[in-house]
Amino acid sequence: MDINYNTVRSTLTSKNYYARYRRFITYEYEEVAGHYFRRCIGTAGDHRHIAFLGAAQVFGCHVDDPFPSQTARGLDVNAYNVGVAGAGPGYFLSRPELIDIANACDVVVLQIMSGSSVSFPGLTVHPVFNAQHIDPASGKLKTKRKNKLYFADKLAAGPDIFKETILRMRTAYVEQYKDLIRAIRVPVVPIWTSAHEPGELPLDPSTINAALGSFPQLVDIHLVEAIEGLSSPAVWAIAPLEPKRLPLRWRENCCSTPGNKKELNVGYYLSETFHKKARELLIERLSEIL
Repeated sequence: MDINYNTVRSTLTSKNYYARYRRFITYEYEEVAGHYFRRCIGTAGDHRHIAFLGAAQVFGCHVDDPFPSQTARGLDVNAYNVGVAGAGPGYFLSRPELIDIANACDVVVLQIMSGSSVSFPGLTVHPVFNAQHIDPASGKLKTKRKNKLYFADKLAAGPDIFKETILRMRTAYVEQYKDLIRAIRVPVVPIWTSAHEPGELPLDPSTINAALGSFPQLVDIHLVEAIEGLSSPAVWAIAPLEPKRLPLRWRENCCSTPGNKKELNVGYYLSETFHKKARELLIERLSEIL
């Protein structure tokens, strides 16, 4: 169903993330348990249900037909797309009404989300916001992400403090997934959504980018194996990132001018190719459960 955009904007946690593209792509929303989520079109009369829990990749930012809807149609079932930009396991743990949605379904597809979404006493990394500072070398005003500034401070404090921070973060990440999966009483299928396979993240990185890694940030093969041990083998949805034409952030006429480097995005949004691949893999796995 279509609902008033202003209503959606006032209720979505990451309202600016969705608002950024509202004139470039049409997102349809539906209300579920007092929250507005992207409409997931399945089969209205079928009694079977799937819940897709995750972040922006589950929501399907910047694609017309995300893999939750494609999977639901392929299996001829109903589905809920409970994807929220920036979400991590703690987001769902703090909202029991969303876990109730999951438990009312026959199976849950749970995204392996970014480790930068995890907070614990003494550390809050997300939500990320931009922090401005004057570059002493050039004298120019520059912008850095808050989490990069935080890790820069930790990295400068010495390798032992940095390693301790990362290890605490990974421990908290696994514990939150453990609590979330324990709260879900139906089968859980984890899904890895990325342009690459999980590898090893260095505990003694030379740069902040090396410490965070690409999406899902701060998640390596050991964390994935821990999540699989709590639920079931993961579905490995891996496809290269593809350039996407993006609008400038707040411009009414939608698109940036030709030649503008900001017009193409190759580093974050998952492509239509990825969503099709995820659909194929999930249909094969979920057919064994439903």
